Amino acid sequence: MQALTIQQMERLEGEGFWGGVLCGLTGAATLAVLLSPEPVSKFALFSLASGWAACLA
Repeated sequence: MQALTIQQMERLEGEGFWGGVLCGLTGAATLAVLLSPEPVSKFALFSLASGWAACLA
């Protein structure tokens, strides 16, 4: 029997998948907000900044 490291367990259980999905959705939402002509949607950039901070960490 062999003990697995945390990284090996994450690969087996797919833990990195949802983090990647959330980072991708954050990128798509950022692009949508930047391309939107509404000035009110620019306030959404502040909330998306926390999503980007989580992706970069």
